[in-house]
Amino acid sequence: MYRLMLVDDEYAVRRHVIDRIDWHQYDFDIVCQAENGKEAYELFEQYLPDVVITDIKMPFVDGLELSEKILKKYPYTKIIVLTGFDEFEYAKKSINLHIMNYILKPVSANSLIEILEDVKVKLDEEIKQKRDIERLREYYQKSLPMLRDKFLEDFVKGEYLFNQVEEWLSYYLIPLKGKFYIVSVIQIDNFYKESQSIDTKETEFKKMALLELVEEVNKKEDLGIYFLSNNQVIIISQDNLNSENVFLQSVTRKLEMIRQGIVRYQTFTITIGVGHVCKSLEEIPNSRKGALSALDYKLITGNNQIIYINDLEHNEIVTLEFNEFDGRRVVRMLKSSAVNEFHEFIDHIFMLVSSCHKMHENQLYLFELVTQMIITAKELKIDLSKIEETEFNLFKLLGEDQQVDQLKNKILCLGEYIMEAGAKSRQITTANLVTLAKAYVEEEYMDWALSIQKICEYLNYSPNYFSSVFKKETGQAFMNYLMDRRLEAAKELLLTTEMKSLEVALEVGFSSSNYFAYCFKRHLNVSPMQYRKDNICL
Repeated sequence: MYRLMLVDDEYAVRRHVIDRIDWHQYDFDIVCQAENGKEAYELFEQYLPDVVITDIKMPFVDGLELSEKILKKYPYTKIIVLTGFDEFEYAKKSINLHIMNYILKPVSANSLIEILEDVKVKLDEEIKQKRDIERLREYYQKSLPMLRDKFLEDFVKGEYLFNQVEEWLSYYLIPLKGKFYIVSVIQIDNFYKESQSIDTKETEFKKMALLELVEEVNKKEDLGIYFLSNNQVIIISQDNLNSENVFLQSVTRKLEMIRQGIVRYQTFTITIGVGHVCKSLEEIPNSRKGALSALDYKLITGNNQIIYINDLEHNEIVTLEFNEFDGRRVVRMLKSSAVNEFHEFIDHIFMLVSSCHKMHENQLYLFELVTQMIITAKELKIDLSKIEETEFNLFKLLGEDQQVDQLKNKILCLGEYIMEAGAKSRQITTANLVTLAKAYVEEEYMDWALSIQKICEYLNYSPNYFSSVFKKETGQAFMNYLMDRRLEAAKELLLTTEMKSLEVALEVGFSSSNYFAYCFKRHLNVSPMQYRKDNICL
């Protein structure tokens, strides 16, 4: 069933349109009606109908202005314009608004049904296209290589938990199960310098030529898994049979084939950084860091080289660094109360702490971790003074000789407290939500720009959810409640002050005296000035 809104300033026209058709028979449900474009847009944002049938000539905001405003923010909405014969040429000029169709008044049931059936077909087709499983499957298959490379790129950057990696490797059918692993990074020499002066096609050609040669060597020599990342070719090599030294010699020989091939067949050169040999998938990101560090030594060794990091730096297999990814993840887990994921994250971190023998790195990482947790608690307005001997004493604990398990438990305790307190703060009852909304209206009803969108941004709820709760609790739509509050304030000012109609209108949140007079008379069946005259005389 598609939702439909009807907009016309004449009640008789709206009734005529509504009564002439069995809307449900054609899969449409009239969810709201409006008398003018301003009211219509407010109701549109509340109900988000699929189809709008609107008159052109209306007070305050006409049908074409309304259509333009809706389509600018909600381009998938279908709009049908009702127009008189004298307006038809004017209406046709708005064809660039992509309005679905026009109906001449007086509206006949047959012409409207014909257009509605056409609209329904188009809506059905759009939904079918979005939900077309075969089409999505085909699109997914085409996207799979790109998704695979994106996963590998994030994996070598260390942006996956160890227990997630094997699952994703299996999902993308990536055969990565070895006794030893090593990461190599191939960089085109002078690439960034030349890319500023050489045609883009030329730089892209260099990358494609390099990838083609890597693929050729890989087919002959089983070099490993490779992909393009940030204009560099990343290679993950593995070995199940040989010793570490034999494995490294084999990888170096294959990389040399690539380097020599580029020198022989191309007009550019490459430099290859080789990381540390490692023994687990978990250590692969550190091997990549080593390969990138090796490339930093190009200034010393020169270009067109294979640089092995172990020749230049001591191999520290496990290093800890609280990076931006860790920070974002901690914030997300705490704010979403992801308890199980937080426990897995802390287990993983303390496994690395046990493996890393650089005490200062361990302490620095944990300091930054705890600092991020406390900052997040502050953002959530959580009072940490209520948690006994856990939060701020952690800084003291981190500077002392403590058992790893004790530190781990303290950090878990802090995290659980933040997540539990955050979850409780989000559990505002519907009654409280309405109370907060009414209080906000009391403070802000004088603001002519106050809308459902604005109050929902303040309350941090979606417009649909808020509208549903407010109507359920109060028995009326929010915009009707706001209108009633403004009119009550206007009535009071009319009887207790000598303010002019325009002054009253602006004081209580109407953008113009005309719209104020229109709404006042519509609700009270009398004009503002007549209301003052009748009641003051009493």
